[in-house]
Amino acid sequence: GVWTALLLLPRARNKDNVEAARASAFDDASDPLIVIDRESRVLDYNTAAKKLVFDNVSKSGMLLKTACSKLDDIIQQRNHNREIRIHNQIFEVAEPAIRPSLIVGGQVITLRDVTKRIASENRMRNILEREAIIEREDGFALMAGGTAHEFNNALTGIIGYAEIIGGESGDKIINEGRRIS
Repeated sequence: GVWTALLLLPRARNKDNVEAARASAFDDASDPLIVIDRESRVLDYNTAAKKLVFDNVSKSGMLLKTACSKLDDIIQQRNHNREIRIHNQIFEVAEPAIRPSLIVGGQVITLRDVTKRIASENRMRNILEREAIIEREDGFALMAGGTAHEFNNALTGIIGYAEIIGGESGDKIINEGRRIS
């Protein structure tokens, strides 16, 4: 991977070996890496970026906005959302793992696949929302039960007094109270 190749850089005996190790580290990175110049022309990209953005496209000086306008908007800071959707995957424009100073006059764009993380966060948010709804419903049920209990207590007193009164009006009150409770 990238780190293995970067660890080999100091051991390289000559400039060709250093350049080969650097190229290998760049190309073998699992995250898509894109190198652009100050005018946002694509200078280079690794295998992961080729599969994602540049399939069947030449590397020679193409403007980034030609290949991926949404990514160009993020780089030019026209879009403050650092996430981009490409081919049903969500990528975050991350800080580059390779120092920009290694690329004279340019910038390395690193894309990190955050699709699974976003899906997991959405699932967790949905679970928490369902739990909140269940808690509210439990609260309403408890409140309704308490209200019914209090109402029934009042009816018991009314029915008791109606039995004491007796007669036709008392019987009506008793029958109506039992029907309600």
